[in-house]
Amino acid sequence: IFNALFDLVNQLTDLPPQFKHIHENGWNCIIADLNYAQAKGLGLALNNIDETKSWEEHLTYIFKSCQVHYKRYNDDITNNMYALLTVESKDQINQLFNNIQTAEGASDWVIFSLNRYISKIEEKDWLSAPNNTNTAEVAHALSNRHGKNLKLVTAILQGRKLDKERVTSINIYQMYNVPNHERDKRPITHNVQSNKRKANAQNKKSNAENSTAKKHRCVSSSKKKSKKVITISDLEDNCDDDENGKKNNPTNLNFNELNYQEKKLALKECEIFLKEREAKVHMIELSNLEKECELKNYNSN
Repeated sequence: IFNALFDLVNQLTDLPPQFKHIHENGWNCIIADLNYAQAKGLGLALNNIDETKSWEEHLTYIFKSCQVHYKRYNDDITNNMYALLTVESKDQINQLFNNIQTAEGASDWVIFSLNRYISKIEEKDWLSAPNNTNTAEVAHALSNRHGKNLKLVTAILQGRKLDKERVTSINIYQMYNVPNHERDKRPITHNVQSNKRKANAQNKKSNAENSTAKKHRCVSSSKKKSKKVITISDLEDNCDDDENGKKNNPTNLNFNELNYQEKKLALKECEIFLKEREAKVHMIELSNLEKECELKNYNSN
């Protein structure tokens, strides 16, 4: 599989893959699960490129093991295996390695892939490389959205479709700044959403103020009704739905009505402004679609 990968890189770039420990430039670290067959396949592929080193020796220069998978081992030598990740001298590493006895045995390249103090990978390259393969593992969840336990041909076709979608999404993001999760982060869209939130907040505030004013009038009316001495003027001043009260208190009613009309007018102005901004956004989107179509036609020609 590694030979096929290297051939594919050569076909896509018209250049063979370069490795730092062989060509003094190029790939400096490859991180993978601590799987013997997988690691040996990589070593043999590198041995085909440079036969001056054995496949095990090639791994000591470029292979780094995933620490997450390594820590899943559960047996009597777990503590010694964990200690290999943190010791800071070659003597301690050799001592721990001598204490580790497993049914499958151990190889030098395994120890070299676990600790930077003994690895032949340069320290800056080791530190710049991640300690796990979680980034690659996340891709499984993405591909599993199309189903699991599929037939071979179906799985290949679904994988091809997924790869095409990802490539299209990446190209759109690079050209139009539309991110991969299909949410638009352009400033125009942010302004439209902000205007919508402001209009909704102002509408809610206006409704809340009207509701609060009615509650205050009702509370005031109920308090005066509970007094021992009740006069006709008290009832007329505090009843919000009584026509006689409206006649005796015209100033407050006119002020409340004027305030309500002003807020209503401001809300309409916000709605008009919002519609204008949305229209501009639609015009820009149409322009982008036209440019995208022109680009596709140009690429097809």
